[in-house]
Amino acid sequence: MSKKIVMTIMLGMNRFTEKDTQHPFDMSHAETFNKIWLPQISEIEKTCSTPIYEMTKTLDEFIIQYNTENPDIDQITKDDILVIIGRGTIGSGSEEYLSEALLEARRSYGHNAFFVFYTKSFGTVDTLRALDILNNQNCRFSAHLLFCIDGYATPISKASVSKIYRHKNKKERRLIIPRNVKLAYGIVQRRKGFKGLQIGAFHDSRCKNFVIRSKDTKGFEYTKYIDGYKRKLDVCHFNMEEIVSTIKCYKYNNNLYTINELLKIYCKKYMLGKI
Repeated sequence: MSKKIVMTIMLGMNRFTEKDTQHPFDMSHAETFNKIWLPQISEIEKTCSTPIYEMTKTLDEFIIQYNTENPDIDQITKDDILVIIGRGTIGSGSEEYLSEALLEARRSYGHNAFFVFYTKSFGTVDTLRALDILNNQNCRFSAHLLFCIDGYATPISKASVSKIYRHKNKKERRLIIPRNVKLAYGIVQRRKGFKGLQIGAFHDSRCKNFVIRSKDTKGFEYTKYIDGYKRKLDVCHFNMEEIVSTIKCYKYNNNLYTINELLKIYCKKYMLGKI
């Protein structure tokens, strides 16, 4: 069986306005991807969501790049990739749907598939809960790569997915990264809106945190909408999806990359048998 990639995208909760979905993307590249749409996703988000656009576009570019660079080995096609798309919500529905979708993905794509998770805000919380569900079922499910973007929980939800970690004279509430996660990146901001939690214990080598600051985004705009709209990248919770796709804020081998660049790096390492 050829190698497979399963990409999960878990959005944050619905905003109180449709500001986030006013500007469409060209989603033609994603039409032939195998997809599982979890029921919380609205129709407008299928063409107007930054994470859905960015991650499917990155996977499409990866296929072309990988096949061009490696013409003498097995080629990868869109049939080798599954994209699961859902949303974090209040209640237990999202994590239950996600855990079931992940088990179905593993049955269809194999135990050795490369499982990658893109999570934002409350989508991070429900992803962590889904991974805990799979842990408790003792089904030996592994999440190879987890991106937590300004992961946020309500006070009640924090009790189940976070704890106070201590390091020397410092203590901080952080998200608990389940034991079935091999590597996790946490990107947060500390300026406007909901302020996400960093991830993992201070000494946990699986977890890498980065705090976005105003100086990191100065002068940057997000310009990938097909209607020509340009979004100034102010540092705030609501702009984090655009920020991580534009600003180099993920550290790998002492260099910084965008989330898109880092996803391609890890997918290539997996395809070449280096992880």
